[in-house]
Amino acid sequence: MLSRIEVEADIAKLAKQLGHVFPEDHTLRNQAETIEDYHVIVDLPRSPVPARIQVIAMMEDGRIEIPDVFYDPARWSAVYDLQRRTGYVFCDPGHVELVALASRVWFLREFQAVLSPLADRYSKTVGALTADIYDTLVQTDLIDSKERDLLTHPRLFRAPIREEEIRVPTPWRTIKPMFAREFVESFNTVLPDGLPAQTLSELRQGLRGIFNFMQTMSDDATFSARPLENEAELQRLLVRALRMLRLDVNEGSERAGGETDVIVGHRFLIENKLASEATDDPFALAPKYALQGRRYVIPTAERFFVTLLAYTPATESGYLRPANAVLVRQVPGVGDPCAEIRCVIAAGGTTPSRAKMPPANPTDKQ
Repeated sequence: MLSRIEVEADIAKLAKQLGHVFPEDHTLRNQAETIEDYHVIVDLPRSPVPARIQVIAMMEDGRIEIPDVFYDPARWSAVYDLQRRTGYVFCDPGHVELVALASRVWFLREFQAVLSPLADRYSKTVGALTADIYDTLVQTDLIDSKERDLLTHPRLFRAPIREEEIRVPTPWRTIKPMFAREFVESFNTVLPDGLPAQTLSELRQGLRGIFNFMQTMSDDATFSARPLENEAELQRLLVRALRMLRLDVNEGSERAGGETDVIVGHRFLIENKLASEATDDPFALAPKYALQGRRYVIPTAERFFVTLLAYTPATESGYLRPANAVLVRQVPGVGDPCAEIRCVIAAGGTTPSRAKMPPANPTDKQ
């Protein structure tokens, strides 16, 4: 996450780059000649109201009690926080147009966020930028036509996930240096239209959590050698690991006539499964798991989910390194794009000291 100072420097640097493509007598060119980092100030305020508060109230008869369910202070706090969640980019009066332009381009590229006409009214920049400015940027290859359309006609913006957004444990980068690239290519093949910015943010956080959990379980010498009691035990381990990363985790939500296992944030669904049979190919096991996950995301219009499958390897070739234990694929048998991210972890096998040779000519999955 960039610091406020880094964001200010990035916007100022981009402003210089954008402004210098205009003719020497152009307002934006003149502003680009003099802008410095300290001319840009980014303000992203936080709500002073705590997330969880308790209120007591005096009733009509004089009694002091906690208000009933019809008055929920936490919900009022959330509403207030939403209204106050407005950030500003300030600059001196001599660079308003250029900073307005650079800010729009920067937030589009960094967060896949486009600003509505309401943002112009809040920042008093209505009419500061005209369509021909964006046309010039397209002609000089500083933005592409898609970016111009988004900047001039704001709408719900979807973007594909990018390789640099995938955070994986250090051992994964050693074992499989191309993991992030292969994951992104597979995911974007299933969902070529991309995802909204908020969904992308939760996808990034959720993937970080599940990948770290898989690595932690792999590091635990006792985990893979003992059988799990049930899916509930797997869920307890997962939830504890996710919360240690300070992720927002919810369990047991009612959805689509059933009960989900784990949701990170509001959109990242994880369904926990425990294989009933030993296998060396956990990715081929129980395709119906994918259909169940898809049913849960239909009501929210999300198009991806994670199936976390704990399995017992049948032979030594069934023990996968965590970097080789993730597969992205289209949910089989359905017409709409929906990605299952299957993550598998070995449990209930043997200790390393009891490892045996696999059958002749096994498929090497290591």
